[in-house]
Amino acid sequence: MNLQEAMNIIGELRAFLALIQSPEARWDAVQDWLDNNPRWRSKLTHYLSLAPEVAVQDLKGHIRARTGVSQELLAIAVTPDIEAQATRAIEKLQTLYRERAQLTERNLSNA
Repeated sequence: MNLQEAMNIIGELRAFLALIQSPEARWDAVQDWLDNNPRWRSKLTHYLSLAPEVAVQDLKGHIRARTGVSQELLAIAVTPDIEAQATRAIEKLQTLYRERAQLTERNLSNA
């Protein structure tokens, strides 16, 4: 590999990092994921109105209901670290939807 190829790769990675840091790119990524996983759309939409910790508990109940796994067995699989990650993911999802609503409202005000 020569220096020019290395610089090209670095440029590609910078463009990728800029893309995923964009609120629009995050919105598009979530919408694409929901399009590919439509059974989650209503559940995740419901989580927008719940406290993240409550949403995680609901999600655990949903998993138990769909799989028949006992609460005790699920507690082994869903470690505190995984639960914390799920809580943060729901917080990020709520922030994403809140920011999107604000952007839409601003765009309508400016029209």
